[in-house]
Amino acid sequence: MFTGIVATVGRITAVEEIDRQNYAYTIQGPTGFFDDSRLGDSIMVTGVCLSIVDKSDQQARFEIMAPTVAQTTFGNLVVGDRVNLEKSLPLAGRLDGHFVLGHVDGRGKIISQTKVGQTVELEIQVEDESLWPYFVSKGSVALDGTSLTIVRVVGSVLTIGLIPITQANTTFGTKQVGDFVNVETDILAKYSQRQEALHV
Repeated sequence: MFTGIVATVGRITAVEEIDRQNYAYTIQGPTGFFDDSRLGDSIMVTGVCLSIVDKSDQQARFEIMAPTVAQTTFGNLVVGDRVNLEKSLPLAGRLDGHFVLGHVDGRGKIISQTKVGQTVELEIQVEDESLWPYFVSKGSVALDGTSLTIVRVVGSVLTIGLIPITQANTTFGTKQVGDFVNVETDILAKYSQRQEALHV
């Protein structure tokens, strides 16, 4: 379980194809970031919940199955790319953001970027129609693991606003039109939609 409050930004230092079904990504974080993590611990990496298979105080190695690579932005990531990082929420931890699982539902594409004062508004097009019922104005969504509030929804397009601290502390500060992001819908919206479907 995560909150979508990104702790820091890391960088991919190695990508390996283990076999046709598995890949390994090595990610470097700030000094000491992985120091208190153990093998098997879950880390949110750009919106995807991954388990550490090897580590040092600065780097951790994660193995990812081919379907995950194909269905998320990992298929587009290369050595040198930056990724959002968040450790799992401790039982007694403070809950900010919203409940995020790290189970990506699909991808979205940035189709516009507009400066509104100090805020940057991004329009994200989500092509998977099955996800549209989970998006509501003022509702929550996790994009690349970042908990964000939806400003408005028009058809398949979400508009989200990035305040300066989000731009500075996540990879969204360098996102461009045409880039893809991992999309995870709000778990509460999923359960609500499921209950409605069962009572139709």
